[in-house]
Amino acid sequence: MEGAHLGSQSLVFVPRKAPSGDHVVHVGTAGSTTLVLQAGLLASARAEGQVRLEVHGGTDVPSSPPASYYRLVLLPLMCRMGLEIKMDLVQRGFYPEGGGVVVATVSAPSSMDPLDLRAHGSLRAVEGVAFSRNLPEHVARRMASECRRQLVDVPEVRIELDRGDGPSTGAGVVLAARSENGLVGASYLGERGVSAEKVADLAVQGLRAELVASLDVHAADQLLPFMAMASGPSRFTVRTVSDHLRTQMSTVASFLSVRFEESGSGPVSVSVLPNRT
Repeated sequence: MEGAHLGSQSLVFVPRKAPSGDHVVHVGTAGSTTLVLQAGLLASARAEGQVRLEVHGGTDVPSSPPASYYRLVLLPLMCRMGLEIKMDLVQRGFYPEGGGVVVATVSAPSSMDPLDLRAHGSLRAVEGVAFSRNLPEHVARRMASECRRQLVDVPEVRIELDRGDGPSTGAGVVLAARSENGLVGASYLGERGVSAEKVADLAVQGLRAELVASLDVHAADQLLPFMAMASGPSRFTVRTVSDHLRTQMSTVASFLSVRFEESGSGPVSVSVLPNRT
């Protein structure tokens, strides 16, 4: 890479083969571990051997995907594409102290399968986790109870409790809704002055908003590069085309021979069409 410095007017990136083996990244304080994984998993999808990524920082921090969202939503969708991915949440880390650790192992297939998520089908189940660190035991239990109360209309609901002590203090809820063909997620982090019931309520509201589509707005932009590298066209629906998804389309098309088609509104149907020669 050339030009990666403050004030640079140009950036030159020449990709090489992704190295297999073990890689350890210390983000520093509560920097997002999942955003590091987002880049590392993409590179690992082209590695010739198994890749182990160990990332230290924040696992549950604002403006980034919670680690449990990866476990419940994003990684299962990647596995449908043929990637072999396992992730261990060793320790949760919250803002501002951090101290979290995640470890992911990735084995890439010779080619990735496309995803056909045009019809998500009826809702089958919701699973999730209510977690807390260095807080009274009842906090996570109340979040889980409120989720179950509000999701009484769902055929099957499984909310795991994850309580304990750690290097930083925080709480939150991550939910994943599985339909016949689709998988969407939502989450909400606890805040000072916000009750456990309100945290659960906001997470459930977020999940219900995503049920109109086969992918949630966050999974759509994170999966797009993998779809662009797949062996055939991928198709999905999303509640709305976010700025992140729009930016991903532009960025991916700068690196790969791929085009995108959109139709409809609320939800929007998106096709990822690699240009094979």
